[in-house]
Amino acid sequence: DVAAILVEPALTNIGIVLPDPGYNEGLRELATRYGALLVNDETHTICAGPGGYTGTHGLEPDLLVIGKSIGGGIPCGIFGFSQEIADRITRSIELEDIDVGGIGGTLAGNGLSMAAMKATLEHVMTAEAFAHMVPLADAWADGVQAGIDAVGADWHVTRLGARAEYNFSGRPSHDGQEAHDADDFELQQYLHLYALNRGILLTPFHNMALMSPATTTADVEAHTTMFGECLTRDGRPNRVATPGDHSARSRGPVGVTPLAPSRSSASSTTSAAYNGHGPCSLGTQRVRPPTRVWAPQRAVSHVSSGDGSTGAPTRTVRRLRSPRAGARRRLV
Repeated sequence: DVAAILVEPALTNIGIVLPDPGYNEGLRELATRYGALLVNDETHTICAGPGGYTGTHGLEPDLLVIGKSIGGGIPCGIFGFSQEIADRITRSIELEDIDVGGIGGTLAGNGLSMAAMKATLEHVMTAEAFAHMVPLADAWADGVQAGIDAVGADWHVTRLGARAEYNFSGRPSHDGQEAHDADDFELQQYLHLYALNRGILLTPFHNMALMSPATTTADVEAHTTMFGECLTRDGRPNRVATPGDHSARSRGPVGVTPLAPSRSSASSTTSAAYNGHGPCSLGTQRVRPPTRVWAPQRAVSHVSSGDGSTGAPTRTVRRLRSPRAGARRRLV
């Protein structure tokens, strides 16, 4: 009764969740046994290598689909299939019906999309590019792991080719539910804000970095330095054990909940905060310093006053409604 199994060979939207050994092979066996088609969605997992996760791990799906990542984010998509599927399609469609295959449309053959896919295939999805990107992803992951180990946080780093991510649990998640339960939205937003104020813009969801052919060793080292400083204060783990910490909110393992910077190290949200490490583009992008940023409501930050000076934590704040889901945030 199952016509097809559509699956990511590794999860990414909930954070990187790698499959158990034999999982994808088991799907292939079950699909074959019951006559279902196995379709691998490589939109996110093409970061595993020039042939995506499927090529890197020698998987054998019946069909393969990739969304806009194959065009560097430009709206586009591709699909491919085995010779057996091609033969089945040929046998089932008469010549006069070839225009009902669902391929046509306004964007079909669009010049911009075609050019974007050509550029990605020629300059990103190559063995040479991945020989540059994967070691950088490993170095990024090693730097994050070193920062975690230095303060004894019960966090972990997961790697997937040119992509890596850290999560707030002591071991890799086994499935999407575990990854969801290990998340801590406020802590995640704090870490992103801390990085942003120092010139590093990470993926706006999760704690993930994706290397590109333009990423440099200096970019990775800048992130490693920033991350280590975020987790420590005066050389000691930057901890807080209160009812508002990660363990109490998520019932997960106790981690490191970064606190606001001390007065001596306070930086405003103006360009002064940006000059600490310089721009960094970890699969990311070079950014200009924000003059106003959204921060978690519980975060306390030293900010610049109206005349540009810095001082004690602000006592008067403006409470605005965040544009995201109507959540209330404190503008610092």
